[in-house]
Amino acid sequence: MSSLISFSLWLFVILVLASLWYAQGIREAALARVKQHCTKLDLVLLDEYVAFQKLDWAYDLYGTKRIIWIYAFEFTVTGEQRYQGSITMFSKNPGRISLEPHLQPITRKASEGSVYTLKPTKEASNHPNGQVVSLADWRKQHPKTKVRPQG
Repeated sequence: MSSLISFSLWLFVILVLASLWYAQGIREAALARVKQHCTKLDLVLLDEYVAFQKLDWAYDLYGTKRIIWIYAFEFTVTGEQRYQGSITMFSKNPGRISLEPHLQPITRKASEGSVYTLKPTKEASNHPNGQVVSLADWRKQHPKTKVRPQG
């Protein structure tokens, strides 16, 4: 009986160590992906660290429910302010990377110095010319269609 208990105890210890080792591999993959993303966007990853935030369930692109690991990190643009970000990991495969709204540097001539401004996103301007459209004009271009109730 004591050999069964000691075997169970050793098995439990081995499983805990294996899960910690696996979680460390996921954290390292998340850190590598965050570094790559920050470099691509000219951001500085602060402390070169991602912190475990949450373990949850989510659906992947194929509609399969999977366990996700969410890690938080901090980054900066100007070196003065810290911004928060998070990365979702599907095992060792990166998911979505979310960043707080932040300033983006605009490159100018050296004599003008560096200026920071908010860069408009693609979603900010849905109109092809970037012009404001009045509601009356929009209604003329998009006539109302009646939706018939089914049944």
